[in-house]
Amino acid sequence: MGRLDIQIEIERQSRWIPTNGRIQRLQTIALSNSDASIPNVKEWRQPRADRPHNHMDLQLYRAATEADVDGFLNVLERVSTEKNLTLASIFDQVTPLKNTLLHVAAASGNLEIVALIVYRYPWLATKTNSNGDTALHLAAKAGDELTLSVIVQLLTSDVHSQSSGYSRVWVKEVEDDDLPFRKRNKQGNTALHEALINGHQWVALNLFGSDPQVVFYLNREGKSPLYLAAEAGYDSCVLAMPQSSSWQ
Repeated sequence: MGRLDIQIEIERQSRWIPTNGRIQRLQTIALSNSDASIPNVKEWRQPRADRPHNHMDLQLYRAATEADVDGFLNVLERVSTEKNLTLASIFDQVTPLKNTLLHVAAASGNLEIVALIVYRYPWLATKTNSNGDTALHLAAKAGDELTLSVIVQLLTSDVHSQSSGYSRVWVKEVEDDDLPFRKRNKQGNTALHEALINGHQWVALNLFGSDPQVVFYLNREGKSPLYLAAEAGYDSCVLAMPQSSSWQ
């Protein structure tokens, strides 16, 4: 897929989000189990061992790996009903490697499932797996520009509030270093570091403008994204630096 095709697909997704009937269906499933609000920060920061039903349902895992958003919703509704679980508790489930459903869908490149999850539960973008990776890290490592771009678009816009009422209220309760673009994995890398380390210049360029502070973050090797971009000869990324308020 060329860059023009990617841009067209991103724009298509931005139109899909506010109007798609699947959003309403997800809302209906949530309301059926009295799950009408976003879990607060204290709830999703509790140690996972303290929460019931934390092991990911195998059917849901498989559904998240398949490019069938309606099939995913069918399984989600069935698990919610049969096990009497709220959507918040279901989306808090993890694999043995601590991957959430968002991680699984992002790693599989299932764009519509990723968009649906981030739209409803944007705080899942801050969740990390056993290596400290968020879904953004996984998309950046893989060079999946389309998936990453949709996550970025949802996290940096107010599109949530257009139909579901889920604006970025959750961001106010998150510590600076817990914001999705600033999360570091066990190697000290942000998603931007990972994009550059793995040679994905255009993915990195997308991330460069998302959070200007991150370009100066040092990983465990003492390298910042700005250093990595210069080292790799990514002039487009380096030239983007003067546009950030941090540089000025």
